[in-house]
Amino acid sequence: MLNFVLSIYFALGLMMSKKENLKSLQIYQRLVNAALPYWPAFVLGQVGNACIAISDGLITYYFKPLLEKGFIARDEGFIYWLPTLVIIFFLVRGVAGFCATFFMSWVGHGVVRDFRIKIVNHLIKVPATFFDANISAALLSKVNYDTEQVSEAIGEAITSTIRGIFTTLSMLVVMLTLNWRVTLVLLVIIPILGHYLNKVSKKMRQQSTHIQMSMGQVMHVATEIITNYKIVRTYGGAVYENTRFIKAARHNWRNHMRMVATSATSVGGMQFIGACTLAIFLFFATLKPSNILGTAMSPGDFIAMGIAIFGLLRPIKQISVVNTTLQKGIAAAKSIFDLLDEAIEQDNGTIELQRSEGRVTFNAVQFNYHAHSDYVLKNISFSAERNDTIALVGRSGSGKTTLVSLLSRFYEVVEGSIFIDDYNIKDITLESLRSQIALVTQHVTLFNDTVANNIAYGTNASASKEAIIQAAEQAHALEFIEKLPKGLQTQIGENGMRLSGGQRQRIAIARAILKNAPILILDEATSALDVESESHIQAALEKLMEGRTTFVIAHRLSTIKKANKILMLEHGKIIEIGTHQELLAKNGRYAALQKAQFNDQDAN
Repeated sequence: MLNFVLSIYFALGLMMSKKENLKSLQIYQRLVNAALPYWPAFVLGQVGNACIAISDGLITYYFKPLLEKGFIARDEGFIYWLPTLVIIFFLVRGVAGFCATFFMSWVGHGVVRDFRIKIVNHLIKVPATFFDANISAALLSKVNYDTEQVSEAIGEAITSTIRGIFTTLSMLVVMLTLNWRVTLVLLVIIPILGHYLNKVSKKMRQQSTHIQMSMGQVMHVATEIITNYKIVRTYGGAVYENTRFIKAARHNWRNHMRMVATSATSVGGMQFIGACTLAIFLFFATLKPSNILGTAMSPGDFIAMGIAIFGLLRPIKQISVVNTTLQKGIAAAKSIFDLLDEAIEQDNGTIELQRSEGRVTFNAVQFNYHAHSDYVLKNISFSAERNDTIALVGRSGSGKTTLVSLLSRFYEVVEGSIFIDDYNIKDITLESLRSQIALVTQHVTLFNDTVANNIAYGTNASASKEAIIQAAEQAHALEFIEKLPKGLQTQIGENGMRLSGGQRQRIAIARAILKNAPILILDEATSALDVESESHIQAALEKLMEGRTTFVIAHRLSTIKKANKILMLEHGKIIEIGTHQELLAKNGRYAALQKAQFNDQDAN
């Protein structure tokens, strides 16, 4: 039934265009398919729409007997039953109106809920390169703004369209019954209406796409201002950020107003076409009976026919309003479907690795972010045994973080291979691969949840309270957790903003300790700690690192002196490899870096 309705609607306006409108029809049909699970509610809603439309036709038709029997003939039997019929009529119409509104809202909001779930579920699965190429605020705009546009297209647009179709059919039946000759003459207006609607549709679709893009920019600027408020205020960026937001908001406003102007113009155009229809009717209705069309009418016929034509004008006006909503929905649906069609992380692995021994081998690994760009990692080869600590050293941009990201398969190796134990990581399932790795980064990620849930995150959600306390204690976090208002059950705010930087870092370390993975990645893990805290955490990390393969990214060379291997990276290449003492003895780049840091500390 939905596809039937769409066929009628698009035949009216959109099929007069070619590829672009055919694509719009395909998008909307795909959108409608998302609503199919809600077909019972849809059917109930359309039963309500049909009842409303039929009631419109009935009340229009009975204006003739109302005038002729009620006011002219004064038929007492008719007048006696008239109040009862009116009450029953509007009672039934009220129930029908409730069904139409409630059940179509059920469908629309259900589809929105499903889309939001699908979008977030898909975002969890897309590769890291997708997030590198997209602004987070624009993605949030899809979850919030675009889905709301889809809701209106599914609920409001379909309801108005189907009710309009039923009303049109109802009124046409009335008009054909009263005077079929005049009705056929008036039908010539439909091709004109379709051509006009097609022109407006194309323009609205383009404007709606611009609105969505500008809305994403508004959210992007607002998110940066909210997230980075300390930097904004400290560096006096309030005026600059406010100006930037005003610019984005005004651009969005202008796009909206262009859409409003187009919509308002289309309403006026539709009404003018309707007025032409009414003028044609008045012309033929007042002709003499001898005219070939035989259009002479009784007063009752004239009133009922006029009301029927006015009844047709309402759906005509609604078409332009619905078209605005529909074009917004199509543009939003295209945006959503483009996201949902993004390829997810490829997981062709078949090996379920239970617990790795911790042996890691990089074999001539090369990597670039884009097919035709330069390699950011070049011919990387080294091996790590269980209980080894591998330190990655080098200037920013030398490829340290990228290297460990390859190990977790956040990015795929372009050339060469990486092995864990004796298995190529491409042959290991992503879930079992990442279960072997614990990660603590410089930029701590915490969630707006309790301390306990942040420590026992993800696969460790079922950890006992005792295990959580033990992990917190080993991370030297228990001492401040016990002082919090509700201890482990304290809510820590967005990204742990109610905690200090050092406290957040220790929560992250406790999370890694609880995971107890055989491979550990520490990316500047102690950078946010003061000297006293760092000494405690360093001791906890050394204990955690026992029996594990650990990759340490550090700028402060004093934290990696005990590493089994130090890899000195420069421009994506390993230029030196060895222990701390071996590299100092070489008196190369590592030794120069060590000397520079020592001099800086001396100067301080």
